[in-house]
Amino acid sequence: MIRERALQFGPGRRLLGILSLPETIDPARPAIIMPNTGFEHRVGPHRLHVHLCRAFAQAGFAALRLDLSGMGDSDSGQLNDPIADQGAAMDELARLGIATRCIPIGLCSGGHDAHRFAKADPRAVAAGFLDHYLYSTRRSRRISLWQKLSELRRVLNFLQRRCGAFGRAGISSESAGDNWFERPDRRAFQSDVDGFIQRGMPLFFLFTGEYQNVYNYPEQLLDICPRLGDYELYHLHYFAESDHTFSQSQMRRKLIDALLLWLNAQVLTQLPHGPRAAITPLQPAQSLRARTAAAVTTTASVNQTRPQTWAALDAAALTGMTRKLGADA
Repeated sequence: MIRERALQFGPGRRLLGILSLPETIDPARPAIIMPNTGFEHRVGPHRLHVHLCRAFAQAGFAALRLDLSGMGDSDSGQLNDPIADQGAAMDELARLGIATRCIPIGLCSGGHDAHRFAKADPRAVAAGFLDHYLYSTRRSRRISLWQKLSELRRVLNFLQRRCGAFGRAGISSESAGDNWFERPDRRAFQSDVDGFIQRGMPLFFLFTGEYQNVYNYPEQLLDICPRLGDYELYHLHYFAESDHTFSQSQMRRKLIDALLLWLNAQVLTQLPHGPRAAITPLQPAQSLRARTAAAVTTTASVNQTRPQTWAALDAAALTGMTRKLGADA
């Protein structure tokens, strides 16, 4: 049975969050911190943060969904610094004897804030990012073009937009998921991921089908960060049929299941004195391809080998099918 309580913390106790607690609190287990998404209240879009934090508590993790400075029920401060706000949340959890380490998890701008906090604060021992930084690749641009050319309606809409936008500045397709924050450039992001890897942090990445013009195939992140594919402690998911805010209950359920799988399979096994899940760890002798195939998932269950032409391959991506990397040439 979980318990929930309001928590005030930070300078002048001006920050507010809702803390979901498991039946038994284990201070050796990291707590989960979820900052706001966009301008949403701490409940998250479609009460997503409520569903997630309660599921985390049922799984034995203390989970805090908080309003950052100037958002929801938290007052503004002089700096309104999300990194400092999350640090203040951790200070309070430590003071209460609940946890001394944490796992920041965030969606979109919340993923941006979770990313920056994980980079800055050594108390972050793992991190989860949902649709936070989107970078296109040569292959994703081919898929996007294929999508546009595959339907007459989309071709006409594209031409209409181009004609209407002629002579004025437009928004690049790569900025589609970038409305609420300034995304780091690709090299900076790669450097950050390398830093997480060097710290041995379990990492969770999930991308939805919302931004097909930028991110549109399961292993795209590995083409952006090749070193990640040779790292054992990560899960990468691509939910092609899900929207950005997980508006339907089945989408939220799949997200919860994916996060709990990651927490049990990778995060708990890294605790110095925590319980070890009954899994077979990946061996160093395994190839990059085998490790990557084990770590990359989609919600579809169809397996298929890679066709010989990029056109056939990328057409297959439109259906959201799983393509096992072990079949790559």
